[in-house]
Amino acid sequence: MPWQSDARLSGCYFYHTMELPGFGLVHGEWHIRDFQQYTGSVDLSGKRVLDVGTASGFLSFAAERAGATEVVSFDLDSAARMCRLPFAGNPFWTNREKWLVDNQTMIDGMKAGYHLAHRLLNSKAQPRYGDIFELRNLEGAPFDVTVAGAFLEHINDPVSALANLAMATKELLVIAFTEIADTDEPILRAGTDMATPGSDFTWWIASVGVYRRVLKNMGFTIEAIKPSTAYFELECRTAERSTLVARRQSDHSL
Repeated sequence: MPWQSDARLSGCYFYHTMELPGFGLVHGEWHIRDFQQYTGSVDLSGKRVLDVGTASGFLSFAAERAGATEVVSFDLDSAARMCRLPFAGNPFWTNREKWLVDNQTMIDGMKAGYHLAHRLLNSKAQPRYGDIFELRNLEGAPFDVTVAGAFLEHINDPVSALANLAMATKELLVIAFTEIADTDEPILRAGTDMATPGSDFTWWIASVGVYRRVLKNMGFTIEAIKPSTAYFELECRTAERSTLVARRQSDHSL
């Protein structure tokens, strides 16, 4: 990252800005300045929390500070699980070997950032790495609360991923800071022009109708859809999206 001039951060990639002992404010791509509004003001006190798409761990560490009794941080284990849109000349399709090396370096950097922050913050969060489509089989599932921050749009099959999030959740599911199409029609629309190579990692934006139908099928009802903001460090601007909170129905057990 261009801000990280400290040699002790070599090999680390921070997706979120965070305050670290001995380093001060370490800048990432995104700065979540208000964790409560970002996560829909859900009370995490005394809860077992699953943070999906943890990256460098900001949401996990913030959940601990918010009173969670146990936190599991989940992310993908390998670039081989990732997929990209088929843009012309895209190296994912034309030179997959090099693409895998480059993106594994990014993933390894996020893991390094997570583990450094974990140590410096004396965190007890438990890191887990694997396949989002096998999340239902995660050891210790289901969790009281699952928080998924701004990552469903980066998955080529967000509907199945959403179902797996629900399967891992006992009480509340928080889909944080994501764009949601404001229609009850159950549609997925392209989240990019599907031409610009720099946007090949953004696939679909789901409608309220998709979330409502899939979550109902999985035993949840949407409790709230609230405005959510975060500061985009790379462009020095505040971005506005939505945070969806869904609750499992008492008559629908896992």
